[in-house]
Amino acid sequence: MNKNYLRLSLVLVVAISMIVSCKKYDPDKIASTAWNPNLAVPLAHGHFTVYDILAKTDSNDVVIIDPATGAIALVYRGEIVSFEAADLVDMIDYSTTVSLGDGDYGIGVSAAYSGTANGNQSNVVNPSLNSGVELYTSQFKSGNLSIGLSTDLQHDVDVTISIPDLLEGGVTPFSRTITMTYSGSVPQTGSELVDLSGAIMDFTNGGGSFNEFDIQTDVTISGTGQPVTGTESVDVQFDFTALEFEKCTGYFGQQSIAVDNDSILLKIFDNDPDGYFELVDPRVRFTVTNEMGFPAEISLSNLETIDASTGTAFVLGGYPSTLDVAAPTAMGDYTTTVLQLDQTNTTNITTVITPTPKWFYFEGSGTSNPNGNVGTNFLIDTSVLRIDAEVEMPMEGFAYGFTVSDTIEFSFSEEVEYIESLMFRINVDNGFPVELLGQAAVLDSNKNVLFTLWDAPENIIASAPVDGNGRVTESFQKITDIYLDQDQINQIGNAAYLVIGGDAQSLSGPSGEIVKLFEDYVIDLRVGMQVQGKFNL
Repeated sequence: MNKNYLRLSLVLVVAISMIVSCKKYDPDKIASTAWNPNLAVPLAHGHFTVYDILAKTDSNDVVIIDPATGAIALVYRGEIVSFEAADLVDMIDYSTTVSLGDGDYGIGVSAAYSGTANGNQSNVVNPSLNSGVELYTSQFKSGNLSIGLSTDLQHDVDVTISIPDLLEGGVTPFSRTITMTYSGSVPQTGSELVDLSGAIMDFTNGGGSFNEFDIQTDVTISGTGQPVTGTESVDVQFDFTALEFEKCTGYFGQQSIAVDNDSILLKIFDNDPDGYFELVDPRVRFTVTNEMGFPAEISLSNLETIDASTGTAFVLGGYPSTLDVAAPTAMGDYTTTVLQLDQTNTTNITTVITPTPKWFYFEGSGTSNPNGNVGTNFLIDTSVLRIDAEVEMPMEGFAYGFTVSDTIEFSFSEEVEYIESLMFRINVDNGFPVELLGQAAVLDSNKNVLFTLWDAPENIIASAPVDGNGRVTESFQKITDIYLDQDQINQIGNAAYLVIGGDAQSLSGPSGEIVKLFEDYVIDLRVGMQVQGKFNL
């Protein structure tokens, strides 16, 4: 079987595809058989469903939209944006320094200090976040806190660092004591690296605030008998790096949600066919899945179809331009918001699809918290806001004037001088409401026409009849016999190619009669040959 199917421009040109998709003529069927004075040989058989015709490359393109009747639609999909939590809250690396001097621990000047002194500071830290974000809490997925100490005191120094709002493991308030023991030289240094994975930080500084927390630094100085000039200090450097949140709460502002300009390929029109095509009820559907704990507003613009052959754009009009997206009520939940554009809320969706476009194009934008700060937002690190678009084309409408053709290899290497007559029979049992007026030509190796099979285009496939609702009531059988005259028989030995073409339309397509496609439609095609010989071999 030749697998090079014609790429259907429309279901209405199925007839040509059926002929080309079947097993091609095989002369060995004759060569391996002793000839009788009259020999009939089956050459090809094909049985095709709506899936074979409409969704050869992806069966998911065909969707049953009414299980009760089997009514089908072609659905083409595309994801136009996936907005991730990390795009919204960016926990930027930040640093802060605490410096304690004599004013904090009060030793003064001493030629040989041997006592003990204590001092402390409480400092508010404001982390670096992207603009507009008010952070209340965060559970860290990863991150580091690097603490570095330095002092020019010639004494033993203990530094205790407490961050009451940072809970290690989500339970224990953070506290570290780092000791610098004087060994005869300054500056003295100390350090500690803390893994913040799993830690929880409260950024409200006890409540009522945001984007801040308190660091408490306590210093104990134990004299070693060395002098104190009164100008020394104890310096503590805090570096928060590689911070990533697992969960967080706050108000994340009115941030822009980038909606990529994109398009969906309408595969059924992939060959840029000529002709007229009209669907009764095409639909465009935008589905927003929101896992982020805030509402959003999505704005749509420049919705249009594009005729790839001419570049002409057909602009959709009258559609609602905004889509309000609700927030989930709890972490781990999501909301689904759907905007369907159809004949009820657009002015011209049918005529926009009618020009057999190749692409459906759209643009958009979005804003988080469109009504401002009206409640606490939340995120988890895997949260996404995803917008999916799909074009649904119920197979209900009419079409006409579609012309396609295909060239296939064809050879007949038998000794034609022994053939008195040659007849090909095409037997089509058609369960689709489509019809085909076809023509075929036999070409030589230089693609010169040797002869055509009919003097005028032949009705190879006749449409099945339909009821008042456009549904096929029964299949229709059409038998077409092709007789070659003696001159054509003599030339067929030089055949190298067969060009098959035709004009297709739905049943009474030019009159606008509506037909429908259902899952149970099939078309059965058989091709045979009858040879009359001069004598037996």
